Amino acid sequence: MGAEIELDFSLKNSMFNEINNQCQRLDYFVKSTFEDKDVEIRLLKNNLDLEELSDLRKKVYSEKNESVFHGYKEKLFLDEYDIDSYIFSFFSEGKMTASQRVRFYPFEVGHYVNNNDITAFLGEGLENDYIEYSRLVVDNTPGIRSRMVAHCLALVSSTSIILSTGIRNAITYTKPRMSRKNISFSNDTLEFYIKERDHNYLLFKVDMFQDMIKRLNLDVDSEEEAIYILDERVKNKQSI
Repeated sequence: MGAEIELDFSLKNSMFNEINNQCQRLDYFVKSTFEDKDVEIRLLKNNLDLEELSDLRKKVYSEKNESVFHGYKEKLFLDEYDIDSYIFSFFSEGKMTASQRVRFYPFEVGHYVNNNDITAFLGEGLENDYIEYSRLVVDNTPGIRSRMVAHCLALVSSTSIILSTGIRNAITYTKPRMSRKNISFSNDTLEFYIKERDHNYLLFKVDMFQDMIKRLNLDVDSEEEAIYILDERVKNKQSI
């Protein structure tokens, strides 16, 4: 399959290498989470990766999310936001079985919600204070719990972002009926409608930093101290 949308690293900012390095540092955590399994999480970095991502989305969306499936007009299940996003993917025995997209501003949700409403919801300076999570897909893999895969993707991606950029906040959107576990969502939401999918969605805010502090039960006086402790835990291959 020839990719019609290609990764263009000139569109990515200089943080790619640093985020990728942090992701690679966390390989120990992925392998310890799934003992005796041949697994890894890595950032997509070439067009062959994009083709495999397209195949994964097509399979999962056709089975689990018909409204999103019909939103793709082409045979290739990629969009313009994939080109300059950071796409963390989970591989089992060399095969991509899950993926989570991380974007810096401008966000995908801006395609559905006007900028004034987003600014009112997130506040001024959102361009530098938030990342956006979207397009989580998890395929069923024998012997591996899908919820644990999603949880591991969330921890590896958020830890990589915090350590490499210092950004502590994220946004994500989901259908109102979807349960939210493993990550602490704020009570504030912004409801909007996606015409192409004929569904209402809720936009959530996530404080990745406070989630990390609670998860590790840290007693710290500053953000700098918390980041230092997190970095030391990764250096010593401890839980995150």
